[in-house]
This record gives sequence, structure tokens and C-alpha cells, in this order.
Amino acid sequence: MSVIALPDRAARPEPGQRSRRWPVVSISIIVVFVLIALLAPLLSPADPYEQSLRLRFRPPVWDERGSWANPLGTDRLGRDMLSRILWGSRVSLAAGVVTVLIASAFGAAIGLVAGYYGGRVDATLMRVTDATLSFPVILLALILAVTVGPSFTNVVIAIAVILWARYARVIRGQVLTLMQLDFIAQARLAGAGAWRVITRHLLPNTLNTLVVLVTLQIGYVIIVEASPKAAT
Repeated sequence: MSVIALPDRAARPEPGQRSRRWPVVSISIIVVFVLIALLAPLLSPADPYEQSLRLRFRPPVWDERGSWANPLGTDRLGRDMLSRILWGSRVSLAAGVVTVLIASAFGAAIGLVAGYYGGRVDATLMRVTDATLSFPVILLALILAVTVGPSFTNVVIAIAVILWARYARVIRGQVLTLMQLDFIAQARLAGAGAWRVITRHLLPNTLNTLVVLVTLQIGYVIIVEASPKAAT
């Protein structure tokens, strides 16, 4: 009589255990990059702004002509690439976080007001939102960088002026759904004013969506923030 060996299910991780590992891995990667950006003054091997035409276009260290003095090589002005990446990550992370926080706060406020009041208020705010969504954010950032200058503040303002509309549109749609629920009607019947309903009932129930949008948009903002610098 033959014996059939059954697979050892105890040795395999359950699907729930595997799904719980991914957030830990993701958070660990984010923490590593944030620490690298914060510790850029200690980790960078050279001054990121120091130029030397004698060292221009030096290859990375794994090339036979490379050197550990410039592990990732140098650019056309002889500046160390590794140092510029480390210091540039600080600017990129700061620009991404600041821009997203400004845009999400303003956009969420517009979406909450439009969804709560409806009618002409909703129609007016949504037409402004649609007009803003139709304008390319990279083009505005490039125009502002060329006319005013590619400074940190100008780029943040340019991206936030366009990005808020995405948050307004999504939050407004969720608020319209929440306004049909019983707990909102009960709060209004109990005498709660617009400010209380928006801050105590609508905003807390849209925070999960807002957090997801914020996390998804930070990477996009970093890419857009780098575009004016590349163009200039």
C-alpha cells in the first residue's frame, strides 16, 4: 500500500501573514530613504556644489576607470553624483511633503464645502475645479520656473495651485455619499450647524481617503518638482 505525502501546511505562511509583511517592508524602505536624506551631511563624500572641470564625466566605481573618491562618478561640471543625489533627496522629500499637505488641505476644504452645501455653491466650485484639472501641472511649473526662477517656494506654489483640484473632486464625491446617510440627517435635526457637521462628521469619515491620496501623490509631486530643474 503506497503512502501519499501531504504538503506541510504548517511550514507555509498563511495568506494573512504574508499580507501583513508587505506594510512592514514598505515602511522600512520609506524610513531608510528618509534617514538617508536626513543624514546627507554625514553620508555624502564631497561637497555637492564643488566643481572641477578636470574631473568631469568621471565613470562610477564599478568601471575600470572609476574611483572610490566619486563612487557614482561626476557630472559635466565635475560635481560628485552621489553627494548630489543625497542632498537632492532632502529637497525632493521636503517639496513632496509640503506641496501635498498644502494641496490636500485646500482641496479637502473645497470638497467638503461643495459636497455639504450643494446647489450653486457646488456647481461654482466644481467648475473652478474642472478648469484647474484641465491645466497641465508640469507646464505651469515650467512657466513659473522660467519666468520667476526655479526656487523651492515657486515650485511648491505652482504644483499646489493645480494639485488641490484632485483632492477636491474626490472628497466632494465622498461627501455627497455621506450626506445621504442617516447619521448626517440626525445631526442636522439635532441642531448641528454646518461647521459642526463638516468638522465632526464629514471630515473624520473622509480622512482615510485623504490619507491614501496623499501617499499616492507624494511620488508624483517629486517627479514634477524635478522637471523645472531639469529644464533649466
